[in-house]
Amino acid sequence: MLGTLHDLYALIRKDHRKMIALLAQIISLSDRAQAVAALEEFKTLLRDHERVEDEALYPALTLDAWPSDIAVAHASIRSALCDLEHTASDAAEWWQGVVHLRHNVERHIVEEETALGTAPSIATAPPDDDPVSSRL
Repeated sequence: MLGTLHDLYALIRKDHRKMIALLAQIISLSDRAQAVAALEEFKTLLRDHERVEDEALYPALTLDAWPSDIAVAHASIRSALCDLEHTASDAAEWWQGVVHLRHNVERHIVEEETALGTAPSIATAPPDDDPVSSRL
């Protein structure tokens, strides 16, 4: 196991901050190839993060799985990623999808960290905070 429950919480929160920073970076990039590469990095981070939750955090909390609302949020994030994978990266919808993904991830992080009994490690951006709209 990775360490104490406190260590696991710290790792989860660190991952959460990395995810939000990476999504913000993707949104700020004007080079589509760089944005697509950064999204691949995000997907790797998310996969590794979920593995830590499944293999270390859940067992430490004596949970077989997350409560249904968090499981639904995980599925929603995977669905948003799948939508992005099936959208041309040069389409305006791709950039909108990244913004949508960011909002889903932010909302989920707040819910998950609250469920873990910790203060959320991020501040969410307001839904109308959309730096991508200038590209559409």
